[in-house]
Amino acid sequence: MRRALSNSDLATLSGVEVGVATSSFQCEGALDQPASPQSNWSEWQRLGRVEPIGAACDLWRRFPLVVERLNAMGASVFRLSFEWSRLCPDGPEIDAVAAREYASRLASLSAVGITPIVTLQHFTHPAWLGADFWLDRGAPEAFADYARRALAAVQSALRAMGAAPVTRVITINEPNMLALATWGAGVFPHGAPSLLEGSAAGVGRSLLALDHMLSAHVLAYDALHALHETMALPRPDVSINVNLVDLYSLGAQWLDALRTGQRSARDRQRFIDARRARFERCFIEPDGERSPRAQVARALEIALRGPLALEAFDRLSRELSRRGAAPALDSRAFDLYDPWTRNQARGIEPHLDQLAAGALQWQREHAAGAPHQRSPSSIGPKASVADAFEALSRSTFALAEPWEWRVEPEMMVRSIDALHDPDDPIPIDVMENGMSVRRDPGSSTRPRQDGATRPAFIREYTAAFAYSRCVLARPARTYAHWTLVDNYELGRWAPRFGLFGLGDEERGQAAQWSEKDASGDEAASALRAFAEACRDPEVARRWAAPEDG
Repeated sequence: MRRALSNSDLATLSGVEVGVATSSFQCEGALDQPASPQSNWSEWQRLGRVEPIGAACDLWRRFPLVVERLNAMGASVFRLSFEWSRLCPDGPEIDAVAAREYASRLASLSAVGITPIVTLQHFTHPAWLGADFWLDRGAPEAFADYARRALAAVQSALRAMGAAPVTRVITINEPNMLALATWGAGVFPHGAPSLLEGSAAGVGRSLLALDHMLSAHVLAYDALHALHETMALPRPDVSINVNLVDLYSLGAQWLDALRTGQRSARDRQRFIDARRARFERCFIEPDGERSPRAQVARALEIALRGPLALEAFDRLSRELSRRGAAPALDSRAFDLYDPWTRNQARGIEPHLDQLAAGALQWQREHAAGAPHQRSPSSIGPKASVADAFEALSRSTFALAEPWEWRVEPEMMVRSIDALHDPDDPIPIDVMENGMSVRRDPGSSTRPRQDGATRPAFIREYTAAFAYSRCVLARPARTYAHWTLVDNYELGRWAPRFGLFGLGDEERGQAAQWSEKDASGDEAASALRAFAEACRDPEVARRWAAPEDG
């Protein structure tokens, strides 16, 4: 890959945005404490179902240090999120002080040439909305109202400061994983039981929540574009990022659904089917390989195609029909970790035959008709699939630990290629890409079993990103590494993803940031090297040179 890259036109790297991604809840601190805003995670912390977040990484107070570290590594973008519970601590009204505080942080980034990418909801919402907010019928409108109010308040504050407005917005972070982690795996706070807690209805709840989140994005997309027009601001780039997995129907499908440009339900489904075929060619069939993990992906995709058909999502389908041919996405954004279902979900294989049999029955019965209108609150197309989910809820199905996720840089190339639409070449943004090691609080860091290090990870994945842009000429625009400093992940502190390590928290105060990552490696320098390569073609030639000379 590097040899082909070094022989390409590396000047095309100019304009690539390089930076870091973070999350407000996981990083900021000053949340879920006495006399501070309460998120939907506060009750689970109180009950001991997840570890307490404490002061987190204290980004709320240490933002000057954030800017210093980003500037030192040559970052041109920084992805951060607005904490909904901070901006709306007691109800839908925006807290003006919090809005001005966010504006001041954005202004400090712009002052040193770093473009902020703002996420409006990153896995959390205010506690007052309830544990199962995304199952509520009014959730899409409530989110769109928050999105409009929050951005209006911050944009007004930026204008008063004489600072540049926000132009890059992600509405909802990883809606596919938020839905599945909550009512599928049950690892995110919820009230109604999840699939892995023994409730087969958790599948339907996940799909209903996903329908509401995607509909919320469409409403917010329209609201934010209208807001910018009213305020005479530059047209915003509004997107939604998915966690990319090997199942088209669980990830990439939703980016395509929001860009269909098709007026009728039948034409939208035809477009989705064509895009699915491209995705499978690019993503799970490398050089004709038919690996066991690819077979798992194919079997699951067949099984889920019916229940996850675009027109089965009633609310989203209505919103898309309302808008006619107008797309509801300005760029395609995705997060890339270990995308293989077989690696991520253990113990699912025994149920594949049963799931696939139900899917084939679905296909035979509905092949000649229009897409079957079906509410995502139901579990599947036929009883056989419902039975399989029921069996899955009683199985030993488990998720892999973050430090066990596979490191495969080639997946960056295949992912970008799979998301690219030659007929609609809008920008493609990698909003998260990172690698975890394990360090439990009070313990030393454990080396990964595969021997991978964060500097090597960054070098190889950024080379794959550059290959996509320079050799394949794909519109890859942004690479944001997850994350800046070790933070709160999946309800605990053991997974360490940071470019900079974080010591153990003591007495409610955030620990100091290290100059290196949790393994003692100079990880930030590897990202800085890529950032410099994206500014200077001569530097890029040295950066892209194969290691064998």
